[in-house]
Amino acid sequence: MAQYQYDVGVIGSGPAGLAAAFAAKALGKSVVIIEQYLWGGTCPNYGCDPKKILLSAVEGIRRQSAMQGRGLQGYSKINWSDLMTYKQGYVDAVEPRKVRGLDEAGVTRSYGHSEFINADTVIITDTADTVTATDWVIAVGQRPKKLDFPGSELTQDSEDFLNLPDLPDDVTFIGAGYVGVEFATITNAAGAHTRVVTHGHSALRDFDQTLVNNGLLKHKKQVLIGILMRQ
Repeated sequence: MAQYQYDVGVIGSGPAGLAAAFAAKALGKSVVIIEQYLWGGTCPNYGCDPKKILLSAVEGIRRQSAMQGRGLQGYSKINWSDLMTYKQGYVDAVEPRKVRGLDEAGVTRSYGHSEFINADTVIITDTADTVTATDWVIAVGQRPKKLDFPGSELTQDSEDFLNLPDLPDDVTFIGAGYVGVEFATITNAAGAHTRVVTHGHSALRDFDQTLVNNGLLKHKKQVLIGILMRQ
C-alpha cells in the first residue's frame, strides 16, 4: 500500500475529466487522474463516436436514395461485420492516444476503482493505495439504467449494442429517447426487423413534437418499423 499527494485529483477520464486534468496541469498543478474502465470514457469508446460511425453508413444509403434517377443507380447494403470492424479499428486507437497525451503532459495516471475515505483522500480498492489531493474533480459520467422486470436479465445495454458482432434479424429497443431512436434507425437500415417500445404517448418527448411528428411521418419506413406506446 502506497500513499500519494497531489494538488488536483480527477476521477474519470472522459472528455470532462481529461479537460480538467490538462487545464490544471497547464496551471502548474500536480495532477492525478483515476480511471476504472476505459481511458477516454464513454464518448469515444462506447458512446457518441462509435454510434456516429454506424450512422454514417445509414447516411450514405440515404444520400444514395435521394440521388436515384439523378445520376445514381442502385443501392448499397450495410455489411454489419465489416462496419463493426471499421468501428472497432477507431475504438482500439482511442486508449493508446489518450494515455500518450496524459503521459506527455505529465499527468499521473492511476487505474482502478476509487472510493473516498475522507474529504481529501480516496483509496484505490484494487491496490489499497491512497491518493490525497487538495482539490477533487468528479467526472465519472453516467451508466445505463438497469431495468427491473421479469426477463430483464436477458436485455442488453447501449455498450452491448455498439459491440454486437452479428446483427440479429429482429431487434426491440426499450425507450424512445434520442439514443433508442438512433439505434433503431441503424438496425432498420441494416435490414433488421426493428421495434421501439416506449412509456408514454410519443417518441422523443424532450424534443419539439411538431418536428418529431413530421420527421417520423416523413421517414417512418426508414426510421421505425413501429412504436408501441405504453401508458
